[in-house]
Amino acid sequence: MRSLTASGLALAVFVPVSTLAQVPDPAAQAALAQPVAAAATTIPVAAPPQLVLLDLDTPPPLPPDMQKMLDAAIASGSKKDIDTIARYIVKIVPNSAVTVNLAVAEHEKAENEARHDQLASLDFFDAWKGEGQLGASQSTGNSSAVGIDAGLALHKEGLRWRHKLLAHADYQRTDGLISRNQLRASYEPNYKFDGNLFAFGLAQVERDPFTGFDARYSLSGGLGYTPVRSRAMELDIKAGPAWRQTDYVAAPTDAQLSLLAGASYKWRMSGTLTFTQTADAVIDSRDKTIHALSALDSKLGGKFSARLSWQYNFESDPPPGTRGVDTLSRVSLVYGF
Repeated sequence: MRSLTASGLALAVFVPVSTLAQVPDPAAQAALAQPVAAAATTIPVAAPPQLVLLDLDTPPPLPPDMQKMLDAAIASGSKKDIDTIARYIVKIVPNSAVTVNLAVAEHEKAENEARHDQLASLDFFDAWKGEGQLGASQSTGNSSAVGIDAGLALHKEGLRWRHKLLAHADYQRTDGLISRNQLRASYEPNYKFDGNLFAFGLAQVERDPFTGFDARYSLSGGLGYTPVRSRAMELDIKAGPAWRQTDYVAAPTDAQLSLLAGASYKWRMSGTLTFTQTADAVIDSRDKTIHALSALDSKLGGKFSARLSWQYNFESDPPPGTRGVDTLSRVSLVYGF
């Protein structure tokens, strides 16, 4: 074997033993077996490249002033402020989208975890929210009428349970006689499964002598589904069997098994306008009932809002001398709490 060395590089040349045996001169054999230093050739060899390890899990930092702006927006807790500042930084600072999106995602994750823990620790009487509604009307001329309507809506959102409590009364006198005397109250618990499916129960009582009944009691339950739930829109639909007892004004009390179907929709059109729509129908062998309410709320300031609403009621079997369709438009003042 012969070897050549050059600047840290060693080259080895292997000479077969048979070749050595063919060389008659022992001195020549020794020369072939030893490294030939004189034949060493200088071969330039580049230094091996240095590896730079990058931490791909850590996004590049933002400029200090941009970081302070983002931190302040996140600390405010305002979704609108966070979105506005995040879009501004991404537009101004090149290659900052990953850093900004990661910071916002971490904030939302922390908020969701805190909300989960809070909801899990609630008692039944904790964290109820709601609104009160009040409206009045007066007319003079060919007839004199004075009316008042009041409503209360309470709701509570828990980790698994959701509760809704509604009550509404509408009273009016025309030329000294009662011309409207409606009352409706209901309680609805929901149990939320994983995903968008939920189970519901509903207990309801109604009174409307001018539609033909002094009292009507309903119990129902079934399944519901939430196909749309976002910051801007919510849509719930539900259906199930129901039992309904009606105490008629001019007929014996009647109880029927029936079918209930309903839907509720909310659209937050802007920071000051919200549109809501509710509708439910109860169908049995004797009567069909439909209630629908459309409302547009506009914030006035603080916790007060103005509400423009339109109500539709349908009874397929009204008493003689009355109509099956009843509609009502009103303007009310709403206080949220």
